[in-house]
Amino acid sequence: MTSYTARHQRLHWHRGKASAHSCYRCSNRAEEWAQIHTEDGEDPWSDYVPLCKACHANYDKVARKRGERHHNAVLSDESVEIMKELRRLGVSRREIAEAAGVSKGHSDKILRGVKRQ
Repeated sequence: MTSYTARHQRLHWHRGKASAHSCYRCSNRAEEWAQIHTEDGEDPWSDYVPLCKACHANYDKVARKRGERHHNAVLSDESVEIMKELRRLGVSRREIAEAAGVSKGHSDKILRGVKRQ
């Protein structure tokens, strides 16, 4: 697989600056090239679209992996639901954290909804 830098150099060589194009989503002036998430980035013509910064940020946000699908996930979605149910039943946060095998701080963030949106 070609490196990130090499793919982007090839993209700029073949298609030029993104700012020379309209945003694929909203038709404003594009500012960045966005790799289509389902593609490998090897084809500069079909694997990238020009987007404005707002549309690019929104596109990447929608694709972001959450919960157990995230590559750093320690707990399954089912485990998180069990933790929340235990809390509703009055089990202490410390006991929930110990049972789940995570720190109390991490457990607290999950129970407050700060993590796993």
